[in-house]
Amino acid sequence: MALPATVPWKDGRKDTRQFLTDTHTNAFLVLRDGHLAHEWYRDGVDAQTRHGSWSTAKSVISLMVGQSTAAGHLHEDDLLVDLLPEL
Repeated sequence: MALPATVPWKDGRKDTRQFLTDTHTNAFLVLRDGHLAHEWYRDGVDAQTRHGSWSTAKSVISLMVGQSTAAGHLHEDDLLVDLLPEL
C-alpha cells in the first residue's frame, strides 16, 4: 500500500513526505485489517528505534482494555496485580 501523494493541510494540500518531514514525524505506520500495510521512517530511524509514546500509550491501552472487556477476556473488577503478578 503506497501513501497518497498529498494530504489535507491547513487551507490546501501538502506533499505527504514533506508533511511528515515538516511535522518532525519519526515513524509513520499504517495498520489495515490487523496487518502492517505501510511503514515510513525518517532518515536515521528504523523499526528498531525506540520512541517515546507520550500519552498515546494510555489511549491505545484504554482501547485494548475496552475491546477485551467487551469480548469477555477481561472484567471490570480484574486487578492488574492478578493479571501481571510479575509487576
